[in-house]
Amino acid sequence: MPIPISKSSDEKKQHYIVVIKSLQNNDTEPTVATTKTTDSIYQDHISWVSDFHSQEAVVTSLDENGPSPSANNSRNDFIIHEYSIGDNFRAYSAIFEPQFVENILKQREEIDYVARDSEVWVTRDFVGLSEDDIIEEYLALGDDNKEIKIKNPLFGMRVQTNPTWNLDRLDQRFLPLDGLYISPATGGRRVNVYVIDTGIDINHTDFQGRASWGISIIKGTPNIDEYGHGTHVAGIIAGKKYGVAKATSVIAIKALGKTGTGSWSDVIAGMSWVAQQHKYSKRKHSIVNLSLTGKHFPPANAAVKALTDIGVHVTVAAGNYYGANSCFFSPSSTPEAITTGSSSIDDTISRFSNVGACVDIFAPGQNVTSVWLNNGTRSLSGTSMASPHVAGVIALTIAQCGNLPPARMKTKIKDTATRGVLKDGKFSLSNLLLLLDRQC
Repeated sequence: MPIPISKSSDEKKQHYIVVIKSLQNNDTEPTVATTKTTDSIYQDHISWVSDFHSQEAVVTSLDENGPSPSANNSRNDFIIHEYSIGDNFRAYSAIFEPQFVENILKQREEIDYVARDSEVWVTRDFVGLSEDDIIEEYLALGDDNKEIKIKNPLFGMRVQTNPTWNLDRLDQRFLPLDGLYISPATGGRRVNVYVIDTGIDINHTDFQGRASWGISIIKGTPNIDEYGHGTHVAGIIAGKKYGVAKATSVIAIKALGKTGTGSWSDVIAGMSWVAQQHKYSKRKHSIVNLSLTGKHFPPANAAVKALTDIGVHVTVAAGNYYGANSCFFSPSSTPEAITTGSSSIDDTISRFSNVGACVDIFAPGQNVTSVWLNNGTRSLSGTSMASPHVAGVIALTIAQCGNLPPARMKTKIKDTATRGVLKDGKFSLSNLLLLLDRQC
């Protein structure tokens, strides 16, 4: 079960996320003038709440165990995070008394909505599965993975022999598995995949130096993965042996702690940081993977949408509540993201996977072997493992065929998928299994 986030020592005060109304008209192209107007409204609001804070003392700093202040925020010690994503998302988080929020803050004309911060946790399944022995026997077949070069008919392709079952399944429409993983030789080169998670063991040899540390959002924590989940996810995306896109780059954003839990305020801060990196990048080849979940939280969904509005692709896990409706959770309920459920080695929808109308596609997520801390490996199950397969396929597509707007990329991913092969899919509106399309 998820661990609740820490509260302020003053039980009357709570952590809130405040979202400012955007003046951006969805039917028009963004303009500098519109952005400045939205920013000026935000700045005016911050000035007002700062004055109110000084006069009435309705806001307090968090205790040392609470959600962490932004590294780049020093002008207001009562603000925990400030969020800026494109033209459509301006927000901040702070500690307020509920009475102030209801009677004063929510009445302000510039406020879109206010939401109390909530917990978030990784989407890894901890329950043993009946297929374990079968999969372990399969993974034990053959020797170490090797790369071979074939001139024809696979010119420009990278062929991996004896891959893990999940990679083997990714490049073919139907079973049985053929013992090969064939992917574009470009390997997702010059694409950045931001992993908002528990961090990444960037020194793991399977990353070959393509993993780097971005930022630790959590105050007072080291720039390392203390839990392993983020490392495992990143390995599925970009590992030399275990990854989908074997030449892409992964960047660690640590927003979840050593127990695999955290707060939405920190996760959204990670998304805001990505937006700034994307803004100043030359290629604009950016992907965010969110292998995490929490209860339905509008600010999180709004932040994901804002990322896609600026051209960042976002892949998210459906969640692991054993057939629950993914639309009841965030970020899996965000229409602009690609929400991924989990499938098994025999094309059965994993019994732990969430389903429902918000699931766009399924990908291997059951007993997936990837990298682990200290140059190790581990097999894990969960929609956390399914989502990074989609991130890897997008990276390969961008490098091989060129970038697309996120909405068009989502359509391409779904149109390419294999239809109707998933078993036990009667409770999901989507019966699509992820397929790596090697053709542009």
